[in-house]
Amino acid sequence: MSRRACLAWLAALGCCAERRGGSERTAQSATSETAAASSTTTTALEAFAGRDHPHALSLAHPSLQLPRAALGMWPTPVLRCRALGETLGIAQLHVKQDGLAASPYGGGKIRKLEHCLAPALELPSRKVVTFGGFASNHCVATAVCGKRLGLAVELWLAPQPPTKELKMNLRLAVASGAVIRAAASVNRAHTDARRRAKRRGRDRPHLIAPGGSSILGNLGFVSAAFELAQQVEAGDLKAPDVLYVAMGTMGAAAGLAVGLHAAGLGTELVAVRASSPATSSARKLYAMCDRTAAWLRRRHGRFAPPPHRWRIRIEGRQLGRGYARSTAASERAVALAHSTERLLFETTYTGKCLAALMADARSLEDKVVLLYNTNNAHSLPTPAVDCDALPSMLAKHC
Repeated sequence: MSRRACLAWLAALGCCAERRGGSERTAQSATSETAAASSTTTTALEAFAGRDHPHALSLAHPSLQLPRAALGMWPTPVLRCRALGETLGIAQLHVKQDGLAASPYGGGKIRKLEHCLAPALELPSRKVVTFGGFASNHCVATAVCGKRLGLAVELWLAPQPPTKELKMNLRLAVASGAVIRAAASVNRAHTDARRRAKRRGRDRPHLIAPGGSSILGNLGFVSAAFELAQQVEAGDLKAPDVLYVAMGTMGAAAGLAVGLHAAGLGTELVAVRASSPATSSARKLYAMCDRTAAWLRRRHGRFAPPPHRWRIRIEGRQLGRGYARSTAASERAVALAHSTERLLFETTYTGKCLAALMADARSLEDKVVLLYNTNNAHSLPTPAVDCDALPSMLAKHC
C-alpha cells in the first residue's frame, strides 16, 4: 500500500490527532469533519516519519536498559467510540488502535518485535527464525519487520484451520523475502530449532518464540500499559475500569497485566481466549506474568514487585471450535464495529475479543471500558509471488 493510500484510508477511518500539552490526543471525527481530519492526520503521520518514537516504559524508568529496535509509531491512538457504545449501551467505550503502530503493516506484533528482533542485530549471522501456523500474523510481521531491519528471516509454519487471511499472509511472507519451511507442529519445530542452534556457534540464528511471547516480547505490552497511563494523565480518556484484549500465546495479556499493575492503573484485565485452553491456561499466564515482572525487577530494583494475585479474568466462552476458527458471534462483532466506527477487526482473534465485550455489555454500562485492538489496520493488496517455491503443503494455500 502506498503512503498516499494509507493516509486516505486513515482519513476515511475518521480519526484525527491534535497536539495538547506535548502529547498526541486522538478523537473520533464526525462525518462533516473528514476533510479536516485528513489534513491533520497527514501532518501527524509525516511528523512521525523516520523518528525513533518515545518508548513509554523507558520514559517511565529511564535507567532501565532494554534491547529495542525502533519499529513503531507511539503512542497509538485511543478512539472514543460513541456510536458503537450507544449501540451496546456502554456510555464510555474506547478502542486502542495498535493496528496503526506501523505502515504498511501494523498491529500488536510490532510492540513485541521491537524487543524480540533487537538481539539479532548484534549476531554475526543477522538471522532470525520463528514459528507459527500457516496464517500466523506473528510470522508475517516478523518477515516484514525483519526485512526492514536488514535481517534474514526463516519461518517454520505448521498446519492450522484455513482462515480468510491465510492466502494473503503466506504471500506477504514470501514477498518479504523470508525463507519458508513446513513443520509438523509449532512446538516440535521450536524445540528442534533450539537444539540445532546450540551446535552452530557464531553462525547461530536468533530464535523468537511462537507469537513472540517471551519475556522480551512481553516488554512491548508492559510499555503499552505505561503508554496508556500517559494517555490517561494527558486526558485522552479516564482510567479504564476494565480492559479487554484477545489472548493467544498470552504475551499481550501478560505484558499488559504487569504494566497495568506497575503503572498503578488498577484496571481489571479481561483476557479473551482465542487459542486452546492448554496453550492459554491460567497457570501458564500467571507464571508468565511473574517471570516478566521478576526480570524487570532484577534489572531495575525500583520496578513494582508483583501483586499477591494478578487482576486478570480469563474469558473462554468465545473460543468456539478453537484456534483460527471464526464464530457467529465474532462475525457479528466484526460487522458491527465496521458499520458503526469503520474499525477493522478479524473473526478469529480480535473479533472474539469484541464479542466477549458485547456479551458483557449490560454489566459495563456505567464503566470506562477499553478494548485493545491488535489487528493490522491497513487494507493490503495480496502480492503476486511465485508460490511454487513453497513447500508443497503450503503451495496449495498460496
